[in-house]
Amino acid sequence: MPRNPLKEENPQKEINGEQIVNVKTQKVVRISDQNRNVQYIVIEEYNSYPDKDGSFIDSSLSNVITDDAGNPLPQDPRSVTISRSGLYISSKEQLAHCNSFLHFSPNRNILLGQDGRRTSRGAICSQCEFWLNSIYIFLGILGVGLVIGLYKGTSFF
Repeated sequence: MPRNPLKEENPQKEINGEQIVNVKTQKVVRISDQNRNVQYIVIEEYNSYPDKDGSFIDSSLSNVITDDAGNPLPQDPRSVTISRSGLYISSKEQLAHCNSFLHFSPNRNILLGQDGRRTSRGAICSQCEFWLNSIYIFLGILGVGLVIGLYKGTSFF
C-alpha cells in the first residue's frame, strides 16, 4: 500500500544553509513579435555559492536589455511593441504603421525617428522610402531619356 505523506506529522525537512550550494535564480522574459519570432531574455540573475572560507557569496545581476539601436527594454516587458526591424517601441507616441503600397511584410509597426517617419498620408518605413525613391529616380532617368530621344528623333540636335 502506498504511503500518504500528509498523515505524517512534518513531511517537509528543514535544510540548513550548509547543505544548499550553487543556488541560481533567473528572471527570464519571453518576447514574441507579430511574425511569431520568440526572444528569451535574462533580465535578472541571482547566485549564491560557497567560497573557500565556508561562507556564502550572494551576487545579484540586473541586465539592461537594448535593441540594435540602443533603445532599452521597458520595465514592464508586456507593454513593448516590436517594430519591423526588431526595435523596441515603448510608448504609443513613437508607434506608427507603414501605409506604403510597397510594404509586403505583415509587421507594419515602425519606430518614428529611427525606423521611419510620418508623412501627410500616415507614415512610411525607411525600407519602403528607399524603394519609392529608387522608383522615382528610375522614372526620372527614363523620362529624361525619352525627352532626349524625342528631340533626337525630330532632328533638334
